[in-house]
Amino acid sequence: MAKAIRQIKQVNPAPEEWQAASMSAVVKAAAENGESLIKLLEIIKQLDGMGVLNAMEGLLQNRVDVAEIALGQLNQPAMYHVIKNGMNVFKFLGSIDPEQLQTILSGITSGFEKAAQSGGQESLWKLGKSMRSPEVKRSLAMMAGVLAGMGEAMEQNHSLPKGGTDIG
Repeated sequence: MAKAIRQIKQVNPAPEEWQAASMSAVVKAAAENGESLIKLLEIIKQLDGMGVLNAMEGLLQNRVDVAEIALGQLNQPAMYHVIKNGMNVFKFLGSIDPEQLQTILSGITSGFEKAAQSGGQESLWKLGKSMRSPEVKRSLAMMAGVLAGMGEAMEQNHSLPKGGTDIG
């Protein structure tokens, strides 16, 4: 029958042996990842040239003061609204179909280009005549749909009195 183990001898390598093993591991890793290390050193060189490393060093040296200032700014009442509005913007953007948004943004860009070309010098007659063009009708129908949807949402959230507005 085997004897119970009552004592475990822990063998600690000498500091010189440990240092030699560590250096060997570092050299081996550097040899295996030489190309990546060279890229990393180039990135660090460029960051240093731009002054980013100096800024980061200053930030780290003054981290307590910077944290106090940041927390002071975050504790202001207006920041609560900024954070909540930011979250609502991200929710809104997440709910929009990217293709629909791209279509609308392209249309707005095109509209700005046409507005810049005309210089805003349209006569009332031309303006009235443009209301009959299919493009203007399409845009007006879309805007009316957006406004109708917005009104429905406002009514559901009780932001507006039922049946309309208090605007006379």
